[in-house]
Amino acid sequence: MWIPPNSHLDSPSASNGVTSNTTSDKSRLEKLHQLQQAVQNGAYQVNLKQIAEAMVERGVLNGDG
Repeated sequence: MWIPPNSHLDSPSASNGVTSNTTSDKSRLEKLHQLQQAVQNGAYQVNLKQIAEAMVERGVLNGDG
Protein backbone atom coordinates (compact mmCIF):
# COMPACT_ATOMS: atom_id res chain seq x y z
CA MET A 1 0.00 0.00 0.00
CA TRP A 2 1.22 3.47 -0.89
CA ILE A 3 1.42 5.93 2.00
CA PRO A 4 2.26 9.57 1.27
CA PRO A 5 5.66 10.78 2.46
CA ASN A 6 5.68 12.25 5.96
CA SER A 7 2.45 10.44 6.84
CA HIS A 8 2.53 9.20 10.38
CA LEU A 9 -0.93 7.83 11.01
CA ASP A 10 0.20 5.94 14.10
CA SER A 11 1.64 9.06 15.67
CA PRO A 12 -0.37 11.78 17.41
CA SER A 13 2.05 14.37 16.00
CA ALA A 14 1.15 16.63 13.15
CA SER A 15 3.50 16.78 10.18
CA ASN A 16 4.91 20.05 11.49
CA GLY A 17 6.05 18.37 14.70
CA VAL A 18 3.40 19.91 16.93
CA THR A 19 1.59 17.47 19.19
CA SER A 20 -2.09 17.12 18.42
CA ASN A 21 -4.09 17.66 21.60
CA THR A 22 -7.48 18.83 20.42
CA THR A 23 -10.48 16.52 20.20
CA SER A 24 -10.99 17.34 16.53
CA ASP A 25 -7.35 16.49 15.73
CA LYS A 26 -7.66 13.17 17.54
CA SER A 27 -10.93 12.47 15.74
CA ARG A 28 -9.32 13.25 12.38
CA LEU A 29 -6.36 11.01 13.20
CA GLU A 30 -8.74 8.17 14.10
CA LYS A 31 -10.63 8.61 10.81
CA LEU A 32 -7.35 8.52 8.90
CA HIS A 33 -6.34 5.35 10.74
CA GLN A 34 -9.71 3.73 9.91
CA LEU A 35 -9.29 4.69 6.26
CA GLN A 36 -5.79 3.21 6.22
CA GLN A 37 -7.13 -0.04 7.69
CA ALA A 38 -9.98 -0.17 5.14
CA VAL A 39 -7.53 0.26 2.27
CA GLN A 40 -5.19 -2.39 3.67
CA ASN A 41 -7.91 -5.00 4.15
CA GLY A 42 -9.65 -4.27 0.83
CA ALA A 43 -12.85 -2.86 2.34
CA TYR A 44 -12.39 0.65 0.90
CA GLN A 45 -14.75 1.23 -2.02
CA VAL A 46 -13.87 3.83 -4.64
CA ASN A 47 -16.84 5.76 -6.03
CA LEU A 48 -15.85 5.99 -9.71
CA LYS A 49 -18.91 8.04 -10.64
CA GLN A 50 -18.07 10.67 -8.02
CA ILE A 51 -14.45 10.82 -9.25
CA ALA A 52 -15.54 11.16 -12.88
CA GLU A 53 -18.01 13.93 -12.01
CA ALA A 54 -15.33 15.84 -10.11
CA MET A 55 -12.89 15.49 -13.02
CA VAL A 56 -15.47 16.84 -15.48
CA GLU A 57 -16.47 19.64 -13.11
CA ARG A 58 -12.86 20.72 -12.69
CA GLY A 59 -12.06 20.48 -16.39
CA VAL A 60 -9.37 17.86 -15.89
CA LEU A 61 -10.19 16.18 -19.18
CA ASN A 62 -9.76 19.49 -21.03
CA GLY A 63 -6.33 20.12 -19.56
CA ASP A 64 -7.71 22.96 -17.43
CA GLY A 65 -7.10 21.35 -14.05
